[in-house]
Amino acid sequence: MSSKNKAEPKESNPSDLLVDNVLFKKERRKKKKSLVLASLGFIFMAMSLSFIEGVELLTWLLSMAITLGLWSTLWLMVHFKLDLLFKFDPRFLLIPAAASGVLIESFIHIFPHIRTLLLSGWYVVLLFGAGQLSFRNVLYLNIFMSFAHLINISSLILKGVDLHFWNEVALFLPYIVVWSYIAAVLENVKKGRDENREMRKMMSHLLIKKDQLLTDVSHELAT
Repeated sequence: MSSKNKAEPKESNPSDLLVDNVLFKKERRKKKKSLVLASLGFIFMAMSLSFIEGVELLTWLLSMAITLGLWSTLWLMVHFKLDLLFKFDPRFLLIPAAASGVLIESFIHIFPHIRTLLLSGWYVVLLFGAGQLSFRNVLYLNIFMSFAHLINISSLILKGVDLHFWNEVALFLPYIVVWSYIAAVLENVKKGRDENREMRKMMSHLLIKKDQLLTDVSHELAT
């Protein structure tokens, strides 16, 4: 077989590399900004726990320390590009969402008497990923949150907290139904957002190629 028949490696277009680099940096800034916004919501939640009657100062400080420690860790992961190690989560949404679920459950463990109110925070976590989380992503997160909550309730019962497991399951079922509905809604939002993202990327490529063409024409005219 002659060497002419062999497929030659495709050279990378400089304009494509430039666009990809710009989009990569923009995506990282967006990740950091999203984490900061999400952390502010949880910090506000932790601060509001201090107004609950009978809450001890050390208990409240523990909840605040857990919140700050968790979100600082997530931000540093993005800053040092450790999020790129998680190939299954390229947009770094699933891990922060799961971490948010763990944080909510830690609040419930510390303040079990307001567990129904704290569980409402999971709605906000899911809506925060609107347009980026698929139905499957949200379904997996809901399953994770369901198991985490039931395990948490079981541990509270073992500690002697006055809770009844099957009553808690019955109270938890409406949350699961609503979360599943949210998963279907977010899937439709994601499809529209993906189409817009591809359109913006294509326009960026066209604009840079146009600038390069104008530059080449200017050089030709100058010579």
